[in-house]
Amino acid sequence: MEVITNYISCALNRGPHAIDWCRNNNIICYVSSNSVVIYDPDYLETGRIIDKLEKHESRVKVVNWICKNNSDDCSAPKILSASEDGTIIIWDESVTKDYKPNIIVYLDSDLKTAYAAY
Repeated sequence: MEVITNYISCALNRGPHAIDWCRNNNIICYVSSNSVVIYDPDYLETGRIIDKLEKHESRVKVVNWICKNNSDDCSAPKILSASEDGTIIIWDESVTKDYKPNIIVYLDSDLKTAYAAY
């Protein structure tokens, strides 16, 4: 018996900072519940979820690619995510192409937005 995936659904959390697009490789990251989803819209004809980053303990409300010199260059992929409880996580892409939490900062739960550049 062969098991195949026909459909995966991850709803987008509501908010002005809930999605970000990496223009130079056309990959999207967005927030879904307590997770960050990385999505490739160009895969075949339907797109696909590349990864789902799970470390937050409350609803994620901010996500963005961290780009070099505040440009559109996100060729060394890093992602910032922030949740309602004030947790900020910097995710680094590993050599196996999956993302691991590198830096975790705990701030006040009144956090409205977060942004990073290097």
